[in-house]
Order: sequence, then structure tokens, then C-alpha cells
Amino acid sequence: SDLTIVLTVNPAPTQVSAGTSHSCARLSDGTARCWGLNTNGRLGDGTTTQRTSPVVVLAAASTALTGVAEVAAGGTHSCAVLSSGLVRCWGNNVNGQLGTGSTASLSFASTNVAAITNATQVSVGTSHSCARLADGTARCWGLNTNGRLGDGTTTQRTSPVTVLSAAGVPLTGVVSISAGATHTCAVLTTG
Repeated sequence: SDLTIVLTVNPAPTQVSAGTSHSCARLSDGTARCWGLNTNGRLGDGTTTQRTSPVVVLAAASTALTGVAEVAAGGTHSCAVLSSGLVRCWGNNVNGQLGTGSTASLSFASTNVAAITNATQVSVGTSHSCARLADGTARCWGLNTNGRLGDGTTTQRTSPVTVLSAAGVPLTGVVSISAGATHTCAVLTTG
């Protein structure tokens, strides 16, 4: 038989994202909640404790992340784009997928992604992350085997790099971007 679990919180959820073994939701008050497996701090609640019900994503110790426009759950990390255009990520950072400029440790509360101030969408893969920017370009960061970051290399990136359409030419007209396990796709204005 089918089992359906409904997330009921107040304020109400307006968007949800399912990762490998955790899920996150954006709530109508601009906060985010995550639940599920919490190894690597992927729930953003300041712990590594598995949660069977939603917990608040933190901006810092005991302070909820606010202004969340969209949330994305991935393999062992999660990210959110804020209404201000910033992107914040939390969880595992072994491949630089948090975009902090290093692979140093985990982040149990959300931390800013380097050099992104005008994001409109974020998508999280297994070990990399991507953002669509307001100008129609895209940036990705993290593990880059198989060229999943779209920068023309297979070099791991700990900070965002521009997705290219050809050598040295940024991909433009990006409407939506989606990061998968080992690849990334984008929808363009041209269809």
C-alpha cells in the first residue's frame, strides 16, 4: 500500500526538495526546515542528530535562517537561495560543495557561498551545487569529475565558477538549472 506523509507545520510549507536521505522545505515565513538523516550536518540545525520531524535551519547558533526564497536538498549537503540574492549552504564540504572557498570541515549551520549576490535559483547534486543568477548566467561549485560544473575542466572548485557554452563564453539565457548526481542541465530562454 502507499504511505503518504504530509508535512504539517505553521507557517505552511511553500516549496519542498528531496535529497538522497533527507528533505527540506521552505515555509511561508521565509524560514526553512529539514528532516531525515543528519550525518555531515545536512539538516542545518547545528547537530548531526537524525530527525524524524522537521527542524529549523540555522544561520548561526540559535538563530534561524530567514529570507529563504528556495531550498535545495542534495546528497550530503543542502543550500538555500535568499530573497537578497545570497546563497547559503550547509552540511558536507569535502568536495567544496558549500562554495566557501575551501574544503575545510563541515558546516552545521548555513554559511554564505562566495561571490554570489544575485542568485534566483539553487540546485544541489550529490557533491556539487549550482545557482542561476538574475542576469541569466549560471555558476557551479564542488566536485567536477565528468565536467559536471560546466566550466570546461574537471578540476574541483571550492568557489563558484561560470558555466560556459563554449571555451571562455558564458552560458546565457538560463531559465532554470538542475544539478544531478554526476551531471547538470539547464533550460534556456531559446527552449
